[in-house]
Amino acid sequence: MSKHQHIVLVVDDDPTTLLNIKQLLAGEPYELMTVTNAKRALELTSRILPDLILLDVVMPQMDGFAVCKILREREGAANIPILLLTALDDPESRLKGLEHGADDFISKPFDAVELKARVRTILRLDRARRINAVRDRFNWVLETVQTGFVITDRRDRILYANPTGRQILELTSDETSLTFLEAALQHCTLRPEHLWTTWPAPLPAGSREKRLLIRPQSSFAPAQWLEVEVLQQEKDPDQQRVIQLRDITEAMQSQQNVWTFHRFISHKLRSPINTLLAGVEMLHESLEMFETEEIQDIVDMGYESLLRLKNEVSDIEQFVGVSRDVDTNTPAHCRDLPGLVKEANKLLELESVQVECPAELADRQLLLSLPALTLILAELMDNAAKFHPRHQPALQLEMVALDDTHVRLRLLDDGVRLPSALLEQAWQPYFQAEGRFTGEVDGMGLGLPMVAALVWRAGGDCRMLNRPDQPGIIIELDIPTHPQALAASTAPAHVTSPTHQT
Repeated sequence: MSKHQHIVLVVDDDPTTLLNIKQLLAGEPYELMTVTNAKRALELTSRILPDLILLDVVMPQMDGFAVCKILREREGAANIPILLLTALDDPESRLKGLEHGADDFISKPFDAVELKARVRTILRLDRARRINAVRDRFNWVLETVQTGFVITDRRDRILYANPTGRQILELTSDETSLTFLEAALQHCTLRPEHLWTTWPAPLPAGSREKRLLIRPQSSFAPAQWLEVEVLQQEKDPDQQRVIQLRDITEAMQSQQNVWTFHRFISHKLRSPINTLLAGVEMLHESLEMFETEEIQDIVDMGYESLLRLKNEVSDIEQFVGVSRDVDTNTPAHCRDLPGLVKEANKLLELESVQVECPAELADRQLLLSLPALTLILAELMDNAAKFHPRHQPALQLEMVALDDTHVRLRLLDDGVRLPSALLEQAWQPYFQAEGRFTGEVDGMGLGLPMVAALVWRAGGDCRMLNRPDQPGIIIELDIPTHPQALAASTAPAHVTSPTHQT
């Protein structure tokens, strides 16, 4: 049976009538099924739903009117078109058939041309009814789903947006003439920028990269993250596009919590574990060289390290319980940069770290919290050390003014050069639909996408460049500053970190 053929069920107790109908409809694209009594017809329609029933009225045991009534009361079969075959020509019989749910009548003996025309017409109307029903269900889904959908024309002008899409883009009734990009840019930033240069073309099939719209955080609301996808569809002569807007704010927050916890664990456990291991290594290598008192001192030192470790684990348990994050009300200032870099370097022990922050920028308040800036610096410095050939990069960090509302944090290392494709992808936050995150680009660190997340949600931007003068990387973070925090500072012209920090 072809899935494209209509199923037509013929119910008549007269074998001659059944044969005539089969011959008349033999050349039509229908799958014909025939039964000789009402009971069999009801049994068959309980398993298979035909597209049309040709039903004889006068049959033994149960007539066509009764069959009609039962089918109309049955879920699933209630909308099957029924064409009554009858020799009864009185108005009362036709009225009774309509009352029991018949859609049309054809009189016996029937004309072959008329029968074919009636069957074609009923099936065509039923197909239109089904299409409209599907369209109504689809429209209901669009009106109630929490995912935004926008339809645009070939010039990217918005033709339709469902309620969620209108809410996301804050569209009013007179703004449907906007292009999608115009509407998006009213309240959001486009990230990563290189993926939007080919808009509105869909991204290559199988691409792990995602186009994002980010509504920056404000004092009234947290940042909102939206994944934008141009849905692939068959060739449309009108060149209309369906755009899906999926809110991934919760997923990004979960990924950020994982990353923050990772940094927290690294900071809390590294020092006591290193102390404990150093003592054990000393005893293992030179036990015979130590006096009893010295061994006791080493054991005491190890015991103290274990106590510290126990306390740190308790802190970690508390961290898990309260889900510490970077969204505090403690703002970061440019003047915090030298101290945060020094703190981050206590664990890394890099030998050459230079920090410069001009005096006129010292009091500029960043639209980042102090914990957020702490995590960003720790990740950037750790990443530079991790991928340096000798794990001892010479770092230069500097803060420069871009304008009255933005500063640029630059970090330069003397490590390796990277392929241009990797430079663009380094910031891309990757995640799977079920919510499991990798957060990692091959060859890069776990936290770079989250550095971008923290900066992007504040309304800033990130770049990674190869140094033009030597091997190494330049990272630039453009960070918004508070518009009311522009007072000049009385700090020194710049602050430079010592070449070795402990």
